[in-house]
Amino acid sequence: YFLACYCKEDKKGFFILMNFMSRQMIMLLFFTLLLAVTYYHRLSMLKLGLIGFIVVFIFISLGELRNNTGEDANATIINDVIKNYTNIEKPTNLIETYHTLYGSVNFSTADKLITSATSDGYFGWGSYFFRPLISMLPVDKSAMYPLKYSSYTQLGTYVVDPYLDLRWFGVVVYNLLYGFLSMKSFKNYSAKKSPYYIIEWGIIMFCIFMASFT
Repeated sequence: YFLACYCKEDKKGFFILMNFMSRQMIMLLFFTLLLAVTYYHRLSMLKLGLIGFIVVFIFISLGELRNNTGEDANATIINDVIKNYTNIEKPTNLIETYHTLYGSVNFSTADKLITSATSDGYFGWGSYFFRPLISMLPVDKSAMYPLKYSSYTQLGTYVVDPYLDLRWFGVVVYNLLYGFLSMKSFKNYSAKKSPYYIIEWGIIMFCIFMASFT
């Protein structure tokens, strides 16, 4: 219902989204659709659990379908490639390998980036916090944001950028700020002040969910 209202004026946007088929965009779409439904209708925990089960089933099915296509004919080959990337020596299946890649490996990467920045005496002095604004300015981004400390490129989790700015003070203060803004958005959504908060809280939920990845 929400998607139909959103695309009423520009139906091309819906087809662009479907053709793009980014997993991140699908996840964001799922969050906003679920929030839109619960905004207008109260759902029981049983229905929410059923929706969650269906979504997990669909994602697993799509993954299996993808692994059996001509481009990815053998899931074992994919698993071996990821195992080499994550330096896994013991036998694991694809699910275990992905869990390791997006779990312990990312936090190990964060530790490596933090250790490197500390030993080099590198400080961002707030440049990472204001990166969305600075990115619009005609400045040399590669010099301002060295690839060596890029948590986005290396999947170093959400801890690295605040640390690069103001060390552990930045980690504490930034995340308290993010928590305050998240709580404020959630309260506005719960109070049903405006349908706008469906989008805002959906985006924040998406960011929280993806925080351990990048």
